[in-house]
Amino acid sequence: MVRGETRARTGLSFFALLASAIVWVSAVIVMGIVAYLVSRGWGGDHIIYELVIVSAGVFGAVPLSCCLRTGWLT
Repeated sequence: MVRGETRARTGLSFFALLASAIVWVSAVIVMGIVAYLVSRGWGGDHIIYELVIVSAGVFGAVPLSCCLRTGWLT
């Protein structure tokens, strides 16, 4: 695929960045709530599994996809 100047794609990258930011902020909120529940003793297997999955999303997948979408890593 040839890379070139395309004006039609410039507006889309802003909305993709905004969508990734909203997903990341909501994942941080869920991580805080679940971590609070674990610290209060509600640490069942399901809650700890959710905390691991949310932490992987917050510190790995979501920021990486955000950087790849905007072209910061390419």
